[in-house]
Amino acid sequence: DWVQIHAVHTDTDVRRDLNGMQVESIRRRLCGAGNPDRWKILFGHNPVYNSGHHGNDGNERRTRALIEEPLIRQCGVHFYLAGHAHHQEHLTVRGFEQIIQGAAGKSKGSNNPRRESHVQQRFFSSTFGFAILSLDPTSARLDYYDVTNTREKADAVTAPLPDEIVVSYSWCGTRDQVGQPTQPPTPCPAERPPASPEGPDRTRGSGTAARL
Repeated sequence: DWVQIHAVHTDTDVRRDLNGMQVESIRRRLCGAGNPDRWKILFGHNPVYNSGHHGNDGNERRTRALIEEPLIRQCGVHFYLAGHAHHQEHLTVRGFEQIIQGAAGKSKGSNNPRRESHVQQRFFSSTFGFAILSLDPTSARLDYYDVTNTREKADAVTAPLPDEIVVSYSWCGTRDQVGQPTQPPTPCPAERPPASPEGPDRTRGSGTAARL
């Protein structure tokens, strides 16, 4: 009753599935009748904005042109989640929050923050890690975690130890505070979601899988 999640195929390196037909199909669901108090989350492969690897390249510009206005803004999306760029980043864009978690398998690229007045970079890291987005009906919390001692192409696959999982950044806000680049976020309470990854697929050698 209070959260709505949709996926959009934005991997334009492989196919041109991101087109008007897909956008209109998603629009009917996202912008259609429903509970106006829902959190709306959209996720895809390519970011709409990003300050690191692939920043503002052709695929990102195409993604932005096709989904920012007709889907994210017109349908009132609160969070857009993406990967593709091999880093961790949180951007507050006027109207929504852009969450990038692409640091699970490899990490590269430098930070080149965008200069537009409607985009505010809150956090950037090129370390390996994962993120957790937690919601309740009225508020949201975003926690980024670094997984230390993670090496790309390591010889052995091992689960990280508890003290190797470190909170690197936290953001908290209500629905009214989402997408306000000039406003500071609400201070987060001390309690955080459990950080220990679960399952045998959590690896130190190839990065820790994102949990969003």
